[in-house]
Amino acid sequence: MFFLVDSKNLSSGIALLVLKAVKFRDEGLSAKEIKERLEKLVPLVRSQFAIKVLDYLHKGGRASGTQALVGKFLRIRPIIKVNDGVLDVYKKPMGTMIKACDIMLNDFLDLVKMGKVDLENVMITHSFAEKQSIYMQEFLKTNNVLVENLYISEAGCVISSHCGSGTIGILYIVNE
Repeated sequence: MFFLVDSKNLSSGIALLVLKAVKFRDEGLSAKEIKERLEKLVPLVRSQFAIKVLDYLHKGGRASGTQALVGKFLRIRPIIKVNDGVLDVYKKPMGTMIKACDIMLNDFLDLVKMGKVDLENVMITHSFAEKQSIYMQEFLKTNNVLVENLYISEAGCVISSHCGSGTIGILYIVNE
C-alpha cells in the first residue's frame, strides 16, 4: 500500500520530506502514519533561492522586459521563496550574489538562534553556483551552525530552467 503526499515544493524540498519519510519508516511507522506526519511537515519546509540574472525569468514570462533590463542595470538579485506551492519574490537585494546569500543565511541563522529549525537535514542547492555554495557552507561553519546532515545538491530542472545558471538556495524544515 502506498500514499501520495503533495509536497507543494521543488526537488530539494521534496528530498527533505523523503529523508523524513525514511526516518519514520526506520522508526517502524506504517505507510499511513508516515503520510500523516509528512502532510504536517509540508507547510514547514522552507525553500528560498537567490537568482543571479533575470534573463530566464523574462524568457519564462515571469518578468517583463523592462523589469529584466532595470534588474540587470541595478544588479538586482531577487530572492524567491516557495509559499504554499507558489514561487513568490521575497526580497530584491542589489549588488553581488554574496549579498543575496547573506540575506538568506541571516534569515536562517535567526531562526536557528530561536531554536526554530530542524537541523537534522539542511540542503544548499544550486545551479552552477559553486563559489556561493562554498561561501554558504563556510558561513554555517563560522557561525557554529551544527547541521547533522548538510546536503549540497544541484538544482533540478524547474529552478534551473526558470531561474538560470548561478541560482542558489537553502532549504530546511522549521519546527512546529
